[in-house]
Amino acid sequence: MDRLTKHFERMAGDVGATGVETNGEADHVHLLVEYPPNIVNPYHTRLQS
Repeated sequence: MDRLTKHFERMAGDVGATGVETNGEADHVHLLVEYPPNIVNPYHTRLQS
């Protein structure tokens, strides 16, 4: 997990984001990433009423 965490932190830094926390199990990973508002997040969805 340590190698993977360092890799994700480097990738986040490449786009101006910060890797906050990484954890997971053998078959999946959880990532918490903080990114500035000028980065477009394609996974962000907007709730509409």
